[in-house]
Amino acid sequence: PVLITVNIFFLLFLFLYYLYIRSLFSYRLPMKTKKLMRILQFLFVCSVILSISTGLCAQNKRGIRAYETFDAGEYFVAIDQLKDAYQRTADRDEKLHFAFYIAESYRITDNPEQAELWYSKVVARDYENPLSLLYYADALLMNEKYEEAKAQYQRYKGIVPDDPRAADG
Repeated sequence: PVLITVNIFFLLFLFLYYLYIRSLFSYRLPMKTKKLMRILQFLFVCSVILSISTGLCAQNKRGIRAYETFDAGEYFVAIDQLKDAYQRTADRDEKLHFAFYIAESYRITDNPEQAELWYSKVVARDYENPLSLLYYADALLMNEKYEEAKAQYQRYKGIVPDDPRAADG
């Protein structure tokens, strides 16, 4: 936040200085002033790029912090952080990973209704981890949706035929 504030003030300063120099030499600019203007334009563009990249880094930091919280076993806190990161990201693959970890957090904290909801989002987009199918089926079973659970267990067994958990479901 401090870096963003400093960067905004720097951008404002550059822009105002640029306008000031431009107003001093409205008709003909001397060669030194032209060089100065080009340097100011370059600094302005660099500052804009820095502002954008700073925002992107903050977004990634939220996700990293959420994953660290999940790995630390603080699942209730991780749910809120993961949801925040989920809402703030535009990348579909990253959203899918966040949704999976949100579903995992709900599964681990024994909330099958929410786990089912989030696993359904993950399964609908064919998430790379086949355990999402198994855990979705488990959540459906806990919510007494037996036919849907059976279909998901069979789908999981088709992908991972050696896993006995599919047959147990």
